[in-house]
Amino acid sequence: MDIALNPAARWNAPSQWFRFSVSMPRPTAPARALLDPVQEVARGSTLRVSNPEGTEVACLDGCLWITHDHEAEDIIVEPGMPYTATKSSTMRVHAMADARCIIVRPRTA
Repeated sequence: MDIALNPAARWNAPSQWFRFSVSMPRPTAPARALLDPVQEVARGSTLRVSNPEGTEVACLDGCLWITHDHEAEDIIVEPGMPYTATKSSTMRVHAMADARCIIVRPRTA
């Protein structure tokens, strides 16, 4: 706490942080590829995801209706309820209300 009150220490802090950040190693690539971090989907709009097997959808706000082409099963996803696609048929993510979601695709080799 004494450092924050010392003007000389505050003056040196930016250069110390710069040296620290430059010397930090770069993070390794994530195990999954992130599309756009947060998708905003207006009520009545639909996102189309081709070959979605392994793709994860997490609803942050609103309500999403997820369906796969040629499949009878429909999924309703609300905030806090993640969904992982287990089928390779095209997935459609429809916003039943204004929604925000995160879509994460599996990394391809």
